[in-house]
Amino acid sequence: MYYKIMQLTIEKLANTGEGIGYYNERTVFVPYSFPGEIVDISITKQPKKGVIWGKIEKIITPHPKRLSNNPPFPGCDWQNLDYSAQIQFKENILKDTLQYFGKFNINQFPLKPTVKSPKIWQYRNKITLTFSKDSLGFYAPKTHQITPILDIPLIPNHIQEYLINLDIYFKKKKIPFYQPEEDKGELRQLVLKWNSSQEILLGLITRDNKLSKKEDLVNELPQINIAGSKLTGLIQSINKLPQENKLSLKNKLLWGNPYIIETINNIAYAHSLSSFFQTNLDVAKLLLDQIDQWIKQDASSVLFDLYGGIGFLSIALAKKLGQINIIENNAEAIEMALMNNNINSLNNVKLQQETVENFFMINKLIPQVIFIDPPRKGCAPQVIEGLLKLTPKQIVYTSCFPVTLARDLQHLTMNNGYSIKEIVPFDMFPQTPHLETMALLERIS
Repeated sequence: MYYKIMQLTIEKLANTGEGIGYYNERTVFVPYSFPGEIVDISITKQPKKGVIWGKIEKIITPHPKRLSNNPPFPGCDWQNLDYSAQIQFKENILKDTLQYFGKFNINQFPLKPTVKSPKIWQYRNKITLTFSKDSLGFYAPKTHQITPILDIPLIPNHIQEYLINLDIYFKKKKIPFYQPEEDKGELRQLVLKWNSSQEILLGLITRDNKLSKKEDLVNELPQINIAGSKLTGLIQSINKLPQENKLSLKNKLLWGNPYIIETINNIAYAHSLSSFFQTNLDVAKLLLDQIDQWIKQDASSVLFDLYGGIGFLSIALAKKLGQINIIENNAEAIEMALMNNNINSLNNVKLQQETVENFFMINKLIPQVIFIDPPRKGCAPQVIEGLLKLTPKQIVYTSCFPVTLARDLQHLTMNNGYSIKEIVPFDMFPQTPHLETMALLERIS
């Protein structure tokens, strides 16, 4: 329910990308607004204390780089902003966050310009849609309303056409779509993942083991025309929890292969429906190029890849270093990492399925280099402590959330023997406020 219209000047951006204004000394978050704009908003959430949330009703004074006043597509919060302004705002958010949460002096900070994405549209290689009562689509932000498939700007045209065909197909099959209010139905979500060789994995997330007309799906889905591409794997993923929680998924291969392979810089990467892989291949290549510049060849060097996933960053260096240890707690990611070792004929990469915290308790090796790519919440105190005890010569910290990046960098550098040599932001997600950041730390001699 929306109520109380008022006019607001947007002063700055939150570290999550929303515009911030002030009303009666209280902070107001306004999605899809930008600094300097004057907007009429309706209040959508006003607790007695804390942040007020507003919705734009009218833009009185737009930002000079605003391209449109239309509501953005779900997942494209900044699509109404010129790309050069997107980059500037992302850099400002990163600088402000490093200064506020990390207590760093930005004027003396080795922060490099943002590496831009070669593509700013149609760059994604994965998409997840939700089955509703009526159609396949996206949740509108902060609601349970589904936005139908119309024109998805971040995926290639042939994938867009394929999704429309799939929507028509599933409506005709009359398999019950999941209804969260009543916790009934079968089909919850549809996941597509594709590679540059135009191979596609299709995942159907279901409420339980039941999947009606399974034989029809296995026989008919591979026959649906996809211009220039082909379906190579059909997977059922089971989520029995009322809420969407990917950690609860159990995968069953229904047809074809359970993974696809992507080749970047002559390294082949097998990845499954659930295992993480970078969604912007052009920028993923630039990440690997940066790592290759930072880490010098050393046949005696040992590298630890913590939260290593399928080994994306580390196996690219296998031929430069003596030994690589990938530590990852997810069984499916470890399975893909093992496959990547075999595909690339690597014999100096060791895998360990373990939490990083437990790994530190049993580890006996001393690495020269550590890669760490923690979840959004960043590193637990015992992980920071474990890193410092190992005293590697170099630490490469990769982050998708500037708040925990700033906090963890402060903990690693504050009188703890490490200095930040370089921080490079990568625009992995154009049309959004999100930024991927890599930091190189070196031990002070």
